[in-house]
Amino acid sequence: MKDLRLWINATIFIIAVFLFWQTFQFNTAFQQEGVGPAFFPRVTLIVIMVLTVIETFLALRKAKEEGRQQVMSKRLFLFIVAIGAFVFLFQALPFLVISTITLFLMGVILRIKVLPSVLLSVILSVSVYYIFTEGFNIIL
Repeated sequence: MKDLRLWINATIFIIAVFLFWQTFQFNTAFQQEGVGPAFFPRVTLIVIMVLTVIETFLALRKAKEEGRQQVMSKRLFLFIVAIGAFVFLFQALPFLVISTITLFLMGVILRIKVLPSVLLSVILSVSVYYIFTEGFNIIL
């Protein structure tokens, strides 16, 4: 599991460095000084790179026991399947239905109690739907 974490961290770090380098290719209107369109992506990528380095050091320091690795790998697999099902069914079902079901299943996978899982999935789905449809005027 430690090797997997190191590989994932290395991959994320390399992608973040590449994307950070790509932000220098953004066009700025009229060569304006100050904060341009690349500011937020750069800040986000720097945060991702710092967190990846911290996670790498934690992975190197902490040894995992063998039994917990198998449980975590099953949960990780189920989590990935739930996200894949969400992406696959996104166009077929309404957003509120598929997001509520997916978030509830993720709560079950993470062994959250049923009532908090239902409340969280419904409130989060409705909130995201409202923000995108009313705030950003994007139809989900």
